[in-house]
Amino acid sequence: CFEGNSFNFEAAGAFNGNADFSWEFGSNASPASSSNQNPPPVTYDSTGAYPVTLTVTQDVCEDSHTAMVQVHPNPSADFSAALTEGCAPFKVSFMDESIAGSPMVYNWDFGDGNSANGANPMHEYTEPGIYTVSLRIATFSGCVGESERVRTDYINVLEIPHAEFSFSPQELDIFNPEVEFLDQSEGGISCY
Repeated sequence: CFEGNSFNFEAAGAFNGNADFSWEFGSNASPASSSNQNPPPVTYDSTGAYPVTLTVTQDVCEDSHTAMVQVHPNPSADFSAALTEGCAPFKVSFMDESIAGSPMVYNWDFGDGNSANGANPMHEYTEPGIYTVSLRIATFSGCVGESERVRTDYINVLEIPHAEFSFSPQELDIFNPEVEFLDQSEGGISCY
């Protein structure tokens, strides 16, 4: 894993006590090279695959071996939603923005008692309210670990206003042409 990465290398093969060693760990490594048979621990400053080459020289003979070192990103859960506010029933499309170097297992909690396990779920909120959403990811290869992202009060589901009115009198005539309207709407903040 990237956080706390440290690699220990040992020279192997057939050589005697007079052999010289030349390690090349790459420019992203600290140290970048070594002449010790068993060099001190090596760390990398970013994720990725890095070639490591050991060249052993004994008398006038020389042989090299190259192998790859993989530094995986630590799992980091993150997500977003295209829309975070709407009227009930409100469908929300969640988008996974997590980072990991290997396949992830997802566990979503939508804050309303429902959950999902897919990468980019769609969820419908049926009741008005403000909901906290969380995503927990886990990896079981590469950099094994878990990460959780919680977005507090992330989804705001509004109540659908109910438009209604009454009027009187019910019947008009030329002598009584005035009508009185009474707004009986609920849940609205404006009307026309």
